[in-house]
Amino acid sequence: MIDMDKLGTRRAFDKEMAFTFQVTQDVHSDELLDLLLEHHPEKWNYIRHVMMSDPVVDIVYEDRYINTPLGCILLAQFIRRIRDLFLLNFNSITISLSKKDFRVMYDDDELRLDRRFSFADHRDSFMKKCINQIICDKTRFEVKNLAHTRSIRVFNKSYDLSIMPEGGLAHGWGIENGKHSDLTTFDLSDHLDTNLHLFNRNAHRHDKAGVHYTVHFELLKEKETQF
Repeated sequence: MIDMDKLGTRRAFDKEMAFTFQVTQDVHSDELLDLLLEHHPEKWNYIRHVMMSDPVVDIVYEDRYINTPLGCILLAQFIRRIRDLFLLNFNSITISLSKKDFRVMYDDDELRLDRRFSFADHRDSFMKKCINQIICDKTRFEVKNLAHTRSIRVFNKSYDLSIMPEGGLAHGWGIENGKHSDLTTFDLSDHLDTNLHLFNRNAHRHDKAGVHYTVHFELLKEKETQF
């Protein structure tokens, strides 16, 4: 876990910043944001303090590639972690996903977490269940044709934070062999906040590149950001 009070040196940055990094470690599903905050901690510390000073936000996630139960669980847990670590209040949550059916032959009622749903409406139903159980907040869902968009935006009139994982939130992550590897959607039906053991698929491939993240943060109006 990240100790947010010890994240780097507190200092003001420019009105706009962007940075990238590769994540090569394994992780627990509910601690993915904590892992991201270990990269460029001084910048994250600044972002967090700006956002905490004006904590009512809208959040929008767009991803055409979420098609597994793991992706749905990761998204819901990631949004909850943003809320809890940054001490935010959500004015609205919007999730935009692809409407294209996946056309695979699995039993969506009892599906292993890293298997693709057969149809988009089954994915959508499971996603709503994850959001309702994990975040417990009102959420608006959009299902439409999306370009190659993979981003989560947290914003209000004062600032705009975007976190863009290459390939999508669940890209590069798999269920680690062990007690969670055989779990299904049926097993987790009432326990969707389970902190799953994940391994970094990209870090175990031949190039060991890990998962690439791009972060963009912008102040949208002048405000006091010195500490």
